[in-house]
Amino acid sequence: RSVVGWAPVSIGVVTWNLGERSPPARDCQFLKRLAATQDVVIVGCQEVEEVKPRRVEGRRSRYLYALVRRVLSKKLGFGKLWRVQLGGVQLLVASKRKCSLAGSMSIACGVGNLVPNKGGVGVFLDIDGARLAAVSAHLAAHAEKVAERNADYRRIAGELVATSPWGDPGAVIFCGDLNYRLHGLTRAEVEVALALDSDLLFDGFDQLSRERGARRAFVGFVEGRPRFDPTFKYDRKTQTFDTSPKRRVPAWTDRVLFTPSGLDLLDYFSVPDAAHSDHRPVVATFTLRRPEPLAPRRSRRSRRRDDLPTLPALPDDDDDDHHHHAL
Repeated sequence: RSVVGWAPVSIGVVTWNLGERSPPARDCQFLKRLAATQDVVIVGCQEVEEVKPRRVEGRRSRYLYALVRRVLSKKLGFGKLWRVQLGGVQLLVASKRKCSLAGSMSIACGVGNLVPNKGGVGVFLDIDGARLAAVSAHLAAHAEKVAERNADYRRIAGELVATSPWGDPGAVIFCGDLNYRLHGLTRAEVEVALALDSDLLFDGFDQLSRERGARRAFVGFVEGRPRFDPTFKYDRKTQTFDTSPKRRVPAWTDRVLFTPSGLDLLDYFSVPDAAHSDHRPVVATFTLRRPEPLAPRRSRRSRRRDDLPTLPALPDDDDDDHHHHAL
């Protein structure tokens, strides 16, 4: 495919654990700023809904879709709003550039790998000839569950590769409430360390950094330096860390990682003012570089059939504002 005249694509990525509460409009002003400056906006959310069997879409999911559609509007030049969802884990994507949805994936990682309170969803995008895969994930909770988080990551990453329509999924952005905590520290120790040197605290005790360094998870991914306060856990509608009897230890649970091939990170920050949840949203902005010549599409025969779920039919309605893809 020719890439003559191809311009780099600006991409804004949000990960936001909504805490089973719908965000008020005042908490979403940062989304408007992102929409005004980015070619593609990817919004990954967790805990959109309470986890329970549903025959129809829940009201919080409907609210979230309508809110994001209003922000990523046609007036600003955005096209379709695609959505993939698995219980409370959702991913919404819209683009001002020529963009097609080449495929999607979803996989549960809750109890028995069946319950969708934990898991991941993803999309495969062709943006003016450049390939991009994006994932929103919610990994196992609790400080001691590091091995379980690593296993959840491997399960989601394996599904991403198995369902890629291109074989090699290309550039990948992996965001979510990844739930990695600060290793072996008490609440009091973390509060003192935050007041003195948050970089030292992050470098020495962040579980995700340790697991990446030991090559037990997220091999091949990189991350910007989180120069922002821990994103969990807050008293709702305040800037105060958890004052409940559990007094959870603050941590950088909400993260955006990416593969460096094809992507340049421009900014990485949290949004403290968006405080309706016990988590803070995190935003990363990227430039997607000029695509390499496309490799031949991998034959389905080369994939293990037992690893490959059937992809749902992709949407083809170009002008329905309510159009979305829900798994």
